[in-house]
Amino acid sequence: MANNQNNPQRNNDEVHFDLMEHIAVIGKRDSGWTREVNVVAWNGGKAKVDIRDWDPGHERMSRGITLMEDEAENLVKALAGRYGLRFSGSAPSEPAAAALAAAPPAPETAAAAMA
Repeated sequence: MANNQNNPQRNNDEVHFDLMEHIAVIGKRDSGWTREVNVVAWNGGKAKVDIRDWDPGHERMSRGITLMEDEAENLVKALAGRYGLRFSGSAPSEPAAAALAAAPPAPETAAAAMA
């Protein structure tokens, strides 16, 4: 958690968030909690891509990871390379589609192209 010492209006234990965009549920637990990818602004800061577990009411959350836009795009490229673009489901959002289009070819694709 960020150091809140310089902000006398906010208790150090309070966390404020604005869930701005839901991108995907990437896992479900028997408890009802879900691991999600969202765009979240934390404590009035800039919105970032956020990966963490949420309770069913989106009132409590686990620790997670936040990514700046360029970091999220780099992650998409790395995963696309690792999995050879073998994704299924709905079409990606425009930023994700652009990142996928710019991703280097998967190793087996590159080898096939050279043959």
